[in-house]
Amino acid sequence: MAILRMHSFDVPSFDYYPFHGGSVTYETAQARTGARSLGLHGGPFNNPGSIRMETGSADTSVWIQFAMYRIIKANATGNLNGPLVSFLSSSTETQTMIEINPDDGFSAYRKSADTESGVTLLGSSSASSLVPLSSWHFFEATFTLHPSAGSVAIKWDGVEVLNLTGVQTTSNHPGSYINNIVIGQQYQQNSGNLAAYFDDLIIGNTSGSFNTVPPGDARVEYLVPIGSGSKTQFTPLSGVNWGNVDELGTANDADYNSSPDTGATDLFPMSNLTGNGLVHGVRSIIRARKDDAGYRKIRPEFFKTIGQGDTERLYGGIDASVADSFTYSSQIFNSSPDTGVAWTVEEIADLQFGYSVGGGSQFSADAWIAEFTP
Repeated sequence: MAILRMHSFDVPSFDYYPFHGGSVTYETAQARTGARSLGLHGGPFNNPGSIRMETGSADTSVWIQFAMYRIIKANATGNLNGPLVSFLSSSTETQTMIEINPDDGFSAYRKSADTESGVTLLGSSSASSLVPLSSWHFFEATFTLHPSAGSVAIKWDGVEVLNLTGVQTTSNHPGSYINNIVIGQQYQQNSGNLAAYFDDLIIGNTSGSFNTVPPGDARVEYLVPIGSGSKTQFTPLSGVNWGNVDELGTANDADYNSSPDTGATDLFPMSNLTGNGLVHGVRSIIRARKDDAGYRKIRPEFFKTIGQGDTERLYGGIDASVADSFTYSSQIFNSSPDTGVAWTVEEIADLQFGYSVGGGSQFSADAWIAEFTP
């Protein structure tokens, strides 16, 4: 594995959830990269604004990084504490959390009781006044869950400000792994609320051969089809195939492509990455529905026109089931399926991306996108 989730926030995501009520917005006025950012707007008690993400894996060591633009320092009650990241063993069982403390630095806490209240301070950052207002900065945290040998490490703008080792990071909850992460307020006892914009979010674990540690300050770029590729085997509802799946923002049900044939494929050249650095991973996102009864699947595809021996090569991802209504499926590719090593900017520029009918007879595909982390 390694990278588990990545978000550019240029489109509303399907795999995180507003948590504990509050206000969650997609901002066009503030974006570190791309066109939008995620806004969490702190409010009064019980209305803090936060999101919960299922990591899709059960791990004892995880990492998270993102860009943050802090809006305000205090909530309506004047509380300066702002819960920033919480590591959970389920959708409700908090183990450890990181907060912005009243000194505008960072503090790590262990949840000390299976109640809304009760935390134990593990340690605070070596520097205060780290988190100013009205400017973008970059946050990285690596966390290990353990009853006595746990660890919490935090970097701010690439500089380590907290490194706790040999500490108890497990709470009284029964969970022994992390499979959920919350950004913003996780529980109601602490009335401090975070108000900030977020961009370029990546979550990972320490497994595998790639991205086992936070890659550091990185962009997550949202790419869309810009033309017809080598295969256009779906039937467009109107116009051309690539024009039905090039949405920036919320996908539109009024334009899509469809096919009744197993193996039918649409491929597209994509918009280019803006940087020339290392590409840490690729995320495919497909929005699809089936049009008839039975079990149907869809599969992301990667197409290289010239390969070894001057042959064309098509690489498929994992089939995902398709529902009766438009739903999303997603996969993370930490390395190139063509080379077996890390992606390059040049490789992505040369490849075509798309989807195919992965089993069953008919479905419609809309808004195929890919997110990259150069």
